[in-house]
Amino acid sequence: MPLANIFLLCALVFLDTPSIRVFFQESQSQEARPKPDQAQEAPKAAQTEPSKPGQCATKSTPSGGKCKSPSSGPRKRIVRRGSTTDPTIQFSPGLTQQQASAQRQNTSQLLASTDANLRKISNRQLTPAQQDALNQIRRYMEQAKTADASGDLQRAHNLAFKARQLSDELLQK
Repeated sequence: MPLANIFLLCALVFLDTPSIRVFFQESQSQEARPKPDQAQEAPKAAQTEPSKPGQCATKSTPSGGKCKSPSSGPRKRIVRRGSTTDPTIQFSPGLTQQQASAQRQNTSQLLASTDANLRKISNRQLTPAQQDALNQIRRYMEQAKTADASGDLQRAHNLAFKARQLSDELLQK
């Protein structure tokens, strides 16, 4: 209520301003009639009162064109009981059959080389840190084989490459 009093005082001081007159004319007409729901009140005010100069208050503009009604914006689409399943998305670029074959062959060579390095390392006595590295190499190799079997050739190649790098490093120690 105190805010309404402040508006009233400001309106009395600046009564010559056209927007204040429009505000008071609307508020007086609203007090005279029964109040509708607030949800219905907001769209009526938007249709009858222009918020910016040059904007149309009715359905047509001064140049003869039509104003967009507030409901002409994007509409919400409600999907009852969920939606469709997510489509499968391929993030990597599609490879030709020849490229896929070369990628698989390269991955197989990396895994074979890694396996040869692990056989050379198996005769050594390993520290706990080296044993952890050996276990990580084996995990990379298993993941690479799983990725290759599922058709994720890039991931399979990356994992095989990591396994090879670790095995080379472990072999040099």
